[in-house]
Amino acid sequence: MTFQVVFNLYPFNESLYLPSANIIRADADGQLTHFVQRATTDTIIPYGIGLTPQDRTTVAYRRPAFAQSPGNKV
Repeated sequence: MTFQVVFNLYPFNESLYLPSANIIRADADGQLTHFVQRATTDTIIPYGIGLTPQDRTTVAYRRPAFAQSPGNKV
């Protein structure tokens, strides 16, 4: 079983697309099968996925810890 990062461009409005990156499982034949989780610079590490420099700019960075706390409004 292998994993790949798949990028998606969501059309937010006529002139703006919002990118997202997801980790997807691939079967033995290389066919994409299941969504695993959203790809960030932290979540791809356990899957051993290598990214090109261009991919690294698209994969979301994890928000700072203070922004993740439930009591903090971002």
